[in-house]
Amino acid sequence: MTDKEVFEVLAKELCRRVNAEYPPPEGTIIKPTDYSWTETEECDFKEWMKKYLFTAPMFKQRGKQYIAKEADWFIFQYGWKTRREGEL
Repeated sequence: MTDKEVFEVLAKELCRRVNAEYPPPEGTIIKPTDYSWTETEECDFKEWMKKYLFTAPMFKQRGKQYIAKEADWFIFQYGWKTRREGEL
């Protein structure tokens, strides 16, 4: 499994959780401010991501702490805008 394959799985799941089309239609750029999720939804994605990365040999060897840091970094870089619970 390559870095690109792992990223594709993560990006697809990230978009699925906010009903964004992935990959985006040609000529379309998705910005983190185009969609939003709650803190609970973000935490749920983070837990899913950590479980997923633990199955990937390139990450599994590095341990849980490394995987948790990778998940934090990925969400910081690519995560959606966070909104309060109950807001649209």
